[in-house]
Amino acid sequence: EMLRSARRLTRSLKYLWLKRGDQIILQMPNCPELLQFFGAIFRIGAVMVPVCTRSGALRMPSMRAYYALACAIIVPMKPIMTTGKIRMTR
Repeated sequence: EMLRSARRLTRSLKYLWLKRGDQIILQMPNCPELLQFFGAIFRIGAVMVPVCTRSGALRMPSMRAYYALACAIIVPMKPIMTTGKIRMTR
């Protein structure tokens, strides 16, 4: 199940034109989806930049400039809306 989900996320990340060596911020609470993203990022060969969930969105511009990020995956501690899907945009 986890491997299947990681493969599905890998396809989604590749759809966003992410590739080997890209730096991706991953800011989300400890949950099963965190491991799925670990697997997906590892499979495409990107570099994961883990960020504490308590560092707010105000720090994101400075982190983006410092790390030369290709993508930021941010999941709030308490979801605003429950849709059952994680939406990723570039």
